[in-house]
Amino acid sequence: MATWIPESASPRPGAAGRSFGLAGVGLVGLVIAHVYFAVRPEKWWITKSMILGWITRRQYLEHHEPSRWPVTSTGRPAANAKPAGQA
Repeated sequence: MATWIPESASPRPGAAGRSFGLAGVGLVGLVIAHVYFAVRPEKWWITKSMILGWITRRQYLEHHEPSRWPVTSTGRPAANAKPAGQA
């Protein structure tokens, strides 16, 4: 439940409006930064894989070490694969 605070109780009239304005500008800046980093040409394969849920064999071989990340023909990790973070 929101509490009503009279305008005269605020330290400076209009301060809340400026704070929300700055928060809005910050939010727009963060959205622009996320979109920029998501569509960079050298990282497009990552963005595409997040949308589609898979990568091509060529991308897998270029960006991953098959001995460390073995994949079976079904696309599921191999039974003897170690969890991420373990050597």
